Amino acid sequence: MPQELRGPPSPDPKLSSNDKEVRGSFKKGKKGGKKEKEGKKPRKNRENGDNSDLRVAFVADWGLGKNPAKVMNLVDDWGAELVVSAGDFDYVDSPDAFMDMMDTEVGKDFPFIGSVGNHDILEWYGRGGYRDRLLEKLGRIKDISCYGEYGANMVFVMSGVGSLGQNHAQFIDLSMQNYKSVPWKVCFWHKNQKAYQTGDKENETGYEVYETCRKHGAIIATAHEHSYERTHLMSHFESQSIASTNNTLNIKPGETFAFVSGLGGESMRKWVKKANKNPWWASTVSKDNKGEYGALLCKFNKGGDPNLARCKFKDVKGKKWDDFWVHSDPDGVSETYAVFDRKPDVELVEVGVEGVEGIVSVDRVHGGVTCGGSVLGLSNSSVSSYIHALRYQIPATVFDPVKGDVLRSARLQVMGAHSGRGFLGLVETRIALGVRLLDSDWKCRCVVDGYSTEQGAFRIDMSDNFVEWSYEDEGWEAGEVWNSPDISAIVSAGMDSLGRVALLMDGSSSLDSEVRSVYGVHGRWGFASVPH
Repeated sequence: MPQELRGPPSPDPKLSSNDKEVRGSFKKGKKGGKKEKEGKKPRKNRENGDNSDLRVAFVADWGLGKNPAKVMNLVDDWGAELVVSAGDFDYVDSPDAFMDMMDTEVGKDFPFIGSVGNHDILEWYGRGGYRDRLLEKLGRIKDISCYGEYGANMVFVMSGVGSLGQNHAQFIDLSMQNYKSVPWKVCFWHKNQKAYQTGDKENETGYEVYETCRKHGAIIATAHEHSYERTHLMSHFESQSIASTNNTLNIKPGETFAFVSGLGGESMRKWVKKANKNPWWASTVSKDNKGEYGALLCKFNKGGDPNLARCKFKDVKGKKWDDFWVHSDPDGVSETYAVFDRKPDVELVEVGVEGVEGIVSVDRVHGGVTCGGSVLGLSNSSVSSYIHALRYQIPATVFDPVKGDVLRSARLQVMGAHSGRGFLGLVETRIALGVRLLDSDWKCRCVVDGYSTEQGAFRIDMSDNFVEWSYEDEGWEAGEVWNSPDISAIVSAGMDSLGRVALLMDGSSSLDSEVRSVYGVHGRWGFASVPH
């Protein structure tokens, strides 16, 4: 059995949990044992120390079937020595199905690493989960060592920002500090900020992770939106400051670029509200310009130059959509570094529900009360009517109004659970969020008693101060994450001096659908279970 990833101790053990992120770097080694097929470019024998023209492919949002199979064969035929995937593997919560497809199409030794996407959350943890299967595959890749070794010239830092875990920017920062002189650094995670994708995604990661990677001169690879887009060289992401529009991107501490490579095969989307016209985009591919599924294919250490790379986005039909060069100067400093090398104005803080006692669900039709349930039912007039209380506590270490911290925005993330029907599609679903400040000694049993006598009061609270969003704002899809509109006014009004707040969620649906709190209690499988 492969061992879990280990490396030098982190200055803060909370930031080095393998449940959250994994990091690795490239080293010399033997090529994989997969039998070569006709037309496939042979992988170089790296035993002699030759790291020139190192082939790395970036692609995510796969799915199952012929389209992802074509993309896998595209990168395999190209001779990829590493495939970096920023999550969303099969969309049906089946690690076995995805890995079996990969093994069938390109062999068990296909050099593949991946981070968690929102469609991978339910089966991320546990034996046989995505994390387990990815670690198993990592153990078979002869060209990867975790934390690297002397002479390594590529470092990858994976993050679950916006999907799982916490302290992502701090983890990235600590990881990169160990490899300041390494020419090629890559941060990759699944989700995006709204400005750095061309579809309908909202702000889901915060800018701190973007700016942390930029500070270290690291390339930023994302997915989530099913399209391809790449920025020009950026000197600041939050303010959309462009350093250069040259087709050779000179990355260094303080200046880098980001891209979305989400055309792995699940689907292809259109541009929304002319987002493709934003001036920071160097290249965009979507359904609107008749794009095809494909991958970003990069040759690092081009021609033996350890600081030079060439990248192309190529589709399964052979068309080249993007072609650019990258030069890395890890010891250089950009002219704008001193201006922008500071803590971003907006910091993302991810807070999970407080234990099993932090989730209470009441069926107002039948009178049943459930504590600690991970599945939150939506109301259906012919079946049931639910209201849920979700308790959170924001640590003073990350948000302290006494020290002048200001809550600029807040959003609740919930995820559509799978049902017997598979994808729920466009369900007529609406969710309203209100607030109720609960006593300091709030326990599950106390809330049960409280609900039995104060249901009317809760409803009044919600009618006085609530936010509603619906399927008209976001298509309801099993395994997809909904981000509520800004609820900072609700959270601020209900938060006590210790940073505690309880959100009330009241939802309705045309089907007997369900939602899960994305940042629920992270147990063995990543979610709370009803206590036995």
